[in-house]
Formats: sequence, structure tokens, C-alpha cells
Amino acid sequence: MKSEKIEFRHHLTKIYLEIARSVVKQPLQDLYMWYEQSEKNRDNQNKLLDIGYGILSISCIYSYLSIESFCNWQLFEASKYVSEVKPYIDQLRNQGKKLETLYGEDFKSYEPKNYFCELKEKIRNLCEYFKLKQISERNPILWNNFNQLLKGTRHFYVHPKPFPEEFKKYISEIFKKHKPTTYIGTAEEILRYFYQKRKNKIPNWLQENELFELKGIEIIK
Repeated sequence: MKSEKIEFRHHLTKIYLEIARSVVKQPLQDLYMWYEQSEKNRDNQNKLLDIGYGILSISCIYSYLSIESFCNWQLFEASKYVSEVKPYIDQLRNQGKKLETLYGEDFKSYEPKNYFCELKEKIRNLCEYFKLKQISERNPILWNNFNQLLKGTRHFYVHPKPFPEEFKKYISEIFKKHKPTTYIGTAEEILRYFYQKRKNKIPNWLQENELFELKGIEIIK
């Protein structure tokens, strides 16, 4: 008897965003409370700061991954569609047809967009493909926050440098200047931009978790 093939379908953008959102909800609130109750015990505070660093690194990296996975899939689908219609488009062009007149502005440019590039470029390519104004022009504050997210993931969390002063400076910015939800909010806003500008319904998971939540953390004594 032939076994039935099981197909798994995953929504990576949703999963990554929910992970990023979960770790800064209850776990980080618990951590702040314990820090205030540590009574200036340096060893305990250092331990809690290490845990806080780990929690924020998860939030930052998975916020980044939610944007990356969204752009990768959208550009893959765009490239797939364009590749399928390209022979037909070339045939019409060879016949001297004016595609802009027949099918509208979308057929002026039909070359597949590259999704093997940096995330900044992917976002620009996606805006161009969907004929949206670039986020850097439409919302400079959001774009600046996105650059901070890149700085956090690529230059600090993923590739930490063993220079005490540089590490101390950036870790101070993370805990004092940035709100814990900054990374998540940046990812949510960028994803929402594409939904809104293309007049698509904004999914509920873009505003709150639907799959799971982390209720807290347990510190090993």
C-alpha cells in the first residue's frame, strides 16, 4: 500500500515575528522586576544583564528574519511569475505589440528581481516591483529604525567584536536608549507598509500572536 505524502506548510514570517514578540513580553518584564529586586548585588545584576542581552538578541534577530523571509518569498513569487510570462511577452514584443497599451504599466518592466542580495536591496526591489514609493522616502524615521535593526543583527549580535569599550557602548544603547519593542515595531511597520500600500487586508498576526506565547523564564540558580 502506497503511503500518502504529507505536505507541511509553514508561514515563516508569522512564526519569526511571534518569537520576537514573545520574548520581550512576559520574560523581559520578569527580568526587569528581578533586576529591581536584586538590591544592588553586582553578581546577580550581571547575571540578569546577561539574560537580558540574550532575550533582546532573540527579539532583534527574529524581527530581522521576519522581514527577510517576507521579502524572500515575495521576490521569489515575483520572479517565478515573471519567468512564466516572459516567453509570451517576448513573443508579443517581437510581433511589434505595444504591451503598455495592451496590458498597462505593469508590463513596462518584467525582468525578475534578484533575491540573492542584502535585505536593504530586497526591500528596494520589492517596492520597485509593486510600484510603491521607497520606504526610505515615504517614512525616513522607519527607515532609520530599520538601519538600527540591521546594525543590531549584523554588526553586534551576529558578529560580536571582542572589544570591551565598543561592546560596553552598544550594550548601553540597547538597554538605555532603545525600547525593547523597537525591533519588533520596526518589523511590523515594514510588513504593514506592503500590505497597506497594496490594499491587502492586514493579517491579525501582524498585530498580535496567534500561535503561542512565552509565559516567562526560569533562572537556574
